[in-house]
Amino acid sequence: MAAGIVALAAGAYQAWCVPQLLHAASMYSDILRGLEYYATSFHGFAVWLTTEAAASIVAALALILGGAMVLAGKSLGRGFVVVGCVIAVVHTGVGWVIANNMLHWFAEIGGDDYAFPWFNLPSRLTIALLSVIVPVIAAILVLLPATQRWCQGIPTDAVAAETAAAQTDPTRSSETD
Repeated sequence: MAAGIVALAAGAYQAWCVPQLLHAASMYSDILRGLEYYATSFHGFAVWLTTEAAASIVAALALILGGAMVLAGKSLGRGFVVVGCVIAVVHTGVGWVIANNMLHWFAEIGGDDYAFPWFNLPSRLTIALLSVIVPVIAAILVLLPATQRWCQGIPTDAVAAETAAAQTDPTRSSETD
């Protein structure tokens, strides 16, 4: 159950990122108009932000759908959550590298002020936490045997009774103690 809730939270953050990324792409496309003649990286940055927004949409859909399916006890939801987590972590990692490279380009042209609206909102710690750590936790939780049993509909008390029966010595009973 926790896996579904964490997946929904990760999906909500990915969904929140989509308009932020599209707004940043539009803003940088306007700000950097003309600079692509000096370096194609500036034009590529706006294109990358749009691509990252598309990846966020896919990750959000997979995480939200998968989280809801896990909460409903559907095994297919586990796969959706894992796929959404992989997409979120990969696009965040690649985006982190590209964004850091762009910070250097902005510094070279003296445009540090243009870099700060996107690169400092939300903070880097928040980005790392919500885009990497939460999806990794969701993936780990969804891959646990307990989540698999939840999705297969095996009651927890049945597993506990089976485990207890396997651990007791069949030659001893409560009457002989």
